Parts: sequence; structure tokens; C-alpha cells
Amino acid sequence: MIDVQDSSLNVILNSCLFFILILAVVSLIPWKLKFGKNRWALALPILAILAYLLYEFVMPNNWDIRLDLVLIWPALTLIIFLGVIRGVIIWRHVRKEAENTSHEKE
Repeated sequence: MIDVQDSSLNVILNSCLFFILILAVVSLIPWKLKFGKNRWALALPILAILAYLLYEFVMPNNWDIRLDLVLIWPALTLIIFLGVIRGVIIWRHVRKEAENTSHEKE
């Protein structure tokens, strides 16, 4: 747990850190994204980045050694990487459906 000697900042910092780690675990779940189901999973990278921005905004400037980043950066990298993969899968699926519909019209 992070302790910056201010209880309100501690709550925000620890909440953001745990939220990012939970998003990393949730992003590992292989959601089926076909037919519009579970497309909310594409919002995971955006939520993680917003939580990280809040985390950095609240973090005091006098902290020189940031061991918390050892957890945050790999988690953010994982979330963003898996979000890109999900986006590519959906894009390919939509493109394939568009090609099938255009061939059916001809």
C-alpha cells in the first residue's frame, strides 16, 4: 500500500493503483466480442489511462523513488496491448461482414 502521509491522498492513490491492477486482470479474460457483445471491454485501456492520469496528478512531487511504477507500467502495457488486439479483432470482423454484405447485394 502507498502511504504519502495524507489519508485522503492515500485513499485516492491506492484506489487508482488497485483499479489499474484489477483492469489488468479483467483484460486477460477472453471476452467474446462478436455481434456487439462485451464491446465494453474496448473501454478498459481508456479507463486504465484515466486512472493513471488521476494517480499521477494526486501523487506528491517530493516522491523521488517510485517503486509503484514497477506495477503500474507493466499493467498499463498489458491493458493497452490487449485492447489493441481486441480492436483489431473487431475491425476485422466488421470488415468481413461488410464484404459479405456487399457480395450478397451483387
